[in-house]
Amino acid sequence: MSQRLEPVALAEGVWAIEVPAKTPPPWRSTRTLLVGSGGVGWWIDPGGTPEDAAEHYRALLAASGIRTLKGVILTHTPRDHSNGLTHLLNEHPDREVLVHPAGL
Repeated sequence: MSQRLEPVALAEGVWAIEVPAKTPPPWRSTRTLLVGSGGVGWWIDPGGTPEDAAEHYRALLAASGIRTLKGVILTHTPRDHSNGLTHLLNEHPDREVLVHPAGL
């Protein structure tokens, strides 16, 4: 990864990291989130690049204190919001993946 990305606490139980992504102009990044409490959370829109997904995931877990991941929520499925899904499912094949039908 070319630059160090730091998670930011947006609110109690909500952490975000801005990640470089191939996304429609004028943007050059997307935001991936971890939301949870009591050590249990959901990864929302694991975007960026597949190669960087593991680093984003580890950084969010370290910042948040989340130890158990229930699954992933995709707001929609373009790659800039879903590239990290492969990483997650390779490491945690039993996790839930939720996506609204309108997001497909």
